[in-house]
Amino acid sequence: MPNQPKTKGRTVRVDDDTWAAVEAEAKRQCVRASDVVRKALRNHLGLLLVALVLTGCAGDAQAASVTHKVVPQPVVSVPEKFTAETAREFAAINGGTPLPVESRWACSQPMHISVAAPDGFEQQAYRSLYYPVAYLQALGYNVGMVAPTAYQSDITDQPAAGTVLLVVAPYHQDQSALGINNGAAYLSAGAATRSALVILDGSQEGLDPDVVLHEFGHILGLSHRNAGSVMQESWAANTGHFDADETATVACR
Repeated sequence: MPNQPKTKGRTVRVDDDTWAAVEAEAKRQCVRASDVVRKALRNHLGLLLVALVLTGCAGDAQAASVTHKVVPQPVVSVPEKFTAETAREFAAINGGTPLPVESRWACSQPMHISVAAPDGFEQQAYRSLYYPVAYLQALGYNVGMVAPTAYQSDITDQPAAGTVLLVVAPYHQDQSALGINNGAAYLSAGAATRSALVILDGSQEGLDPDVVLHEFGHILGLSHRNAGSVMQESWAANTGHFDADETATVACR
């Protein structure tokens, strides 16, 4: 089209095998090779951004697994309520009586989070994780991101030990099983939760940080509670934090 703005051309060196794989994927998708490259870069930078931001929340300026100094700017804004600072404030609630729990994630076990999301849902998924992960870090858990898991619509298997796999299911109005807070943490191994599978719908409500934090609360051993906590069954309250008793139960201090 005349006068259509164009992105700036870049020159990079790519080995023959990698470029052959790019062209093969472009042919499979019936798109241009440049489209494949751009999508791969966006996916990588989305993960890198989360890794950098989350590590920064813990006080380190740069993720240990990142060797260069490119810090991409967030492409979406995080609501003021959902920040690392508010996570630290809520996690510092004093008092409370520990609750009985049957199974919980051990404080000594690192938690590696992997995301499996269909095309178009990746950004929502990583954005929704920013606040819950900052919250878990403020509670004393060793939480980090790992490479995303290849998306399949029928993922139901438990992930590897030490991993929480967050699967984003496309939202369909007629599928009530994909309601906004039906995501469930499937726990294993009795007193020590070794891994968890969290399934969330891809609607704006289903990927709200409150919903994600609610599901991670189950991973930490919390059950549904009454009003005044993010663990209540009704998502509408949108409290954004655990109450004093829940904090006393799950905090690693």
